[in-house]
Amino acid sequence: MTHIPTRITEQKRPFNYDYGMLAGETINAESVHRLLDGYETHFLTGHLHSNSNIVFNDHQMEHNTAAVCGIWWHADVCIDGTPQGYGVYEVDGNQVKWYYKSVGHPKDYQFRSYGAGTSKEFPKDIIANVWNWDKNWKVEWLENGKVMGAMTQYTGVDPYAHKVCTDKKRTMQSWISAANTGHMFRATPENPRANIEIKVTDRFGNVYLQTISK
Repeated sequence: MTHIPTRITEQKRPFNYDYGMLAGETINAESVHRLLDGYETHFLTGHLHSNSNIVFNDHQMEHNTAAVCGIWWHADVCIDGTPQGYGVYEVDGNQVKWYYKSVGHPKDYQFRSYGAGTSKEFPKDIIANVWNWDKNWKVEWLENGKVMGAMTQYTGVDPYAHKVCTDKKRTMQSWISAANTGHMFRATPENPRANIEIKVTDRFGNVYLQTISK
């Protein structure tokens, strides 16, 4: 467990001695990873007020966990749209399972959905922010009960986080802004008036379903 992440990208990249990288990653991360190469390792980190899971290889993974304080106690979400909350890890022998627990929500609250017209970048699309996603999750959408396929993953800003962060009377700090995140998903409905649902399956086979209000 460390405060600053070891590495926030799946692939190793050259270290650049600049403030942006120095403040967000560990300089000697590769040495730490090599030291633990013979073990199944979960790195538990924080610092960024956002949530991500980075799979480095078949035995090393980093969980950069969002903050209980959200946007520094100014809002109920973090800068990537992840709700205030914490990680829960369940260990049984050498088996590890985990989930993200959002404050004030039940255990099965694992993503937030938005109807078409919410995103200025993709105004025709439904949107999902699946904050504890990793590449072994599946994000699909249904139209009138029919599975239409996988939603498209993209890097972007959560609409609610953007709204919160641009309300300076609420955040009070001029340096606070919503952050791009890779756990955003989108799809274009064939019929915007249809019954639209988003189905998310996590790496452990748990299924979460939300209906998007018309």
